[in-house]
Amino acid sequence: MENDLSVLMSVYNGEKPDNLDESMESILRQTVLPSYFILVIDGYISDELDIVIQNKYLKFEKKNISLKIVRLKKNQGLTIALNAGLNECKTKYVARMDSDDISNKSRFEKQMEKLLENKELDIIGSDVSEFVSDNGKKKEINYKTMPSSNGDILAYSKLRNPFCHPTVIFKRDMVKSVGNYEECHYFEDYYLWIRLFKHRCIGMNINEPLVAMRVDEGLYLRRSGLSYVKDIFNFRRKALQIGYQNFFEFLYTIILQGMVAIVPSQLRELVYNKLLRKKI
Repeated sequence: MENDLSVLMSVYNGEKPDNLDESMESILRQTVLPSYFILVIDGYISDELDIVIQNKYLKFEKKNISLKIVRLKKNQGLTIALNAGLNECKTKYVARMDSDDISNKSRFEKQMEKLLENKELDIIGSDVSEFVSDNGKKKEINYKTMPSSNGDILAYSKLRNPFCHPTVIFKRDMVKSVGNYEECHYFEDYYLWIRLFKHRCIGMNINEPLVAMRVDEGLYLRRSGLSYVKDIFNFRRKALQIGYQNFFEFLYTIILQGMVAIVPSQLRELVYNKLLRKKI
C-alpha cells in the first residue's frame, strides 16, 4: 500500500517521557508505516525527554521511517509548532498524533485504505477510546463515537468538533490552501476544520477506536472558568465572521457551552462522561 504519509507530532516540556515513548512506539508498530515522522520540539525540554527521542532514531531507521526533528527556541504553543512541522512535510497525506496518545496498530492501514479508495476524501478521523493510567496499566474508561458520513460531520460541526484531532489524516495541500492552522486558543483544530468545510472539504470518520486518548483530571479543569468561556466566544465569533454559523447558532452554542464551562467540575465531568461519551 502506498505510504505517501508523514506523521506530525508536537512535544513540550510538560510531557512525561514514558508517555512520549509509548506514543512513538505505537507508530513503529503500524501495519502500514509512514515515510516520515516530523517531531516538533516546542521550546526547552528535559534531558529525559531528549533521551527518549534520541533512542528512537535507530528504531525509526530500521523501519525505513525518516525521523525529522524541528526545534523551536522557545515554547510558542500548538498552532505555531504544528505549522512549523507542516512546513517540513513533503508527503501528500499528514497524520496527526499527540505525544501522549496511542495509535491502534492498524490505524494507518485502515485510514489510508479509505483515502486511496476515495480520491475526493480530504480528511479522515476515527472514534476514540479514552483511558487513564492505573498503577502503570492502561485502563479504558470511555468511548467517544464520532459522526461518520460527510453529511453527518457537517451537521455535527455546527455545534461540536466533528473530529478528534489526534485521529486525523488530511491532505497536506488542502490544509495549506486555507492557510494552515490559525491561532484560536483550545480550538485550533476545530477552526481549521470549519475553514476546510467552507472550501468544500470532504471528510469521514471510521467508527472504530483507532486511537486511545489519555485523559486526566486536568481535562475538566482546562475546559472551565471564565477564561475558557472567553475562548469559546472567540472561536464562535470567528465561525460567525466567516459565515459558518448563523447568529442563532452563534448564541445557542455560546450559551450552551458557556454554561457547561462555569458549572462545578464534578457536574462538568458528568456531562462529558454521561452525555457525550459511552462508558466502557
